[in-house]
Amino acid sequence: FDLSESDVAALRSGSVQILPSRDRAGRLIKFSEPEGDADETSTISNIRRHLYQADILAEDIETQRKGYVLVFVARSDLRSLLSEEKDLRMFAGLVRAHSIRLSAIHIFLPTNQQALQFLRNILVFSLASSKERVRIRFYTGLSMENQYQLMSYGIPINDLPMSSSLTVKTKNHLQWVRTRIAFEKALEAGRDTSSWILQPGVHDILFSRGGNPQNQGNIDFRHMIEPKLDAYFSTSGRKIKKKLRDELIAEIESFNGRFLELDKEGGWWMEITNQDVLHEKINAAFYHQKKRVDARRNFQEIGSDTNKFLDGNKRQKLGRDGTFWCG
Repeated sequence: FDLSESDVAALRSGSVQILPSRDRAGRLIKFSEPEGDADETSTISNIRRHLYQADILAEDIETQRKGYVLVFVARSDLRSLLSEEKDLRMFAGLVRAHSIRLSAIHIFLPTNQQALQFLRNILVFSLASSKERVRIRFYTGLSMENQYQLMSYGIPINDLPMSSSLTVKTKNHLQWVRTRIAFEKALEAGRDTSSWILQPGVHDILFSRGGNPQNQGNIDFRHMIEPKLDAYFSTSGRKIKKKLRDELIAEIESFNGRFLELDKEGGWWMEITNQDVLHEKINAAFYHQKKRVDARRNFQEIGSDTNKFLDGNKRQKLGRDGTFWCG
């Protein structure tokens, strides 16, 4: 898909992004904030940007099977952006242009009932000819309560590229754009890219500087490690420790998960095939998880020590100056 300079500018704007993490079902997530396109890029470039990203969604095996999820955020009344019938038809065409099924839409709107009804009408118009059932959920405002509700549908809210001041964050997205451009140039040059992984799977374990704690595979991996911590650190036997690590590897692989390492220069992921390197990284993961568990226990102990009771019913609390006060 050849992109012009104007198309690349539309892509870099970040108003439409494919997020780095998937939802809990393994579907890719597309984020859209239409107001970022109002003045900066042309309509043709915006359409080509959507079609380009539709092609990328279609490359993903899991998304081919399960569809993708759209998170749509409107900061103000959309009637100023979609005011004419041609705008509505263009919106409908973009929704239907994807060869991949749209399985769910989560829509965040300002506190405006007229705007809410307006967008409902658009969606009915857009999806009227769709043969697939699309789940649509509306939210009023981007409050933490609504974001937690979104998280209950398996969407990692910390990866949403929207700040508390409702500005679009582009750091991860611009890295994604650089990686895609590098990948496509490598294809044109005839390089072997079969080992490059651009969108890790939901069960993959990611190793990089600072880690990727929001990836569902990493979260599950930490939960798998925790029950093994006592056994791992109560022995000095190398064979026992290796056996525990081998059990973890087998469990991840049983879910078709992979252990991936970030290529810092290119921005894509590569599977770790060297078993010695993999065991070193899992050993480090045990130590990191032990630190997390110890910190959690210390916090709980400190919290319990700050609440004492006097006379059986008065709570004693530690004041700012180190003395206790009752309340």
